[in-house]
Amino acid sequence: NNLALNGGGWRLPAISELWSLMRGCTESSSNCCYWPENLNGDCSWYWSSTLRDDDDDSAWVVFFSDSYKEVMSIDDLGSVRCVR
Repeated sequence: NNLALNGGGWRLPAISELWSLMRGCTESSSNCCYWPENLNGDCSWYWSSTLRDDDDDSAWVVFFSDSYKEVMSIDDLGSVRCVR
């Protein structure tokens, strides 16, 4: 919420926004890693702002290295890709 880079207005993406970066891959693909060349960062997993419906202590993440989505505890350390 406090990221002031280039004028501010940044937020965590919803799970659907984050998953949309996975072009060319499907959830059932194996050995698929899509990380756009024009984005800095690792082909790893990233947090979304989408909380699990029945648990405010868990949120959805996207694993770009293995092409899947999963719910994880918000206490786990991970990377973020902010959008505006």
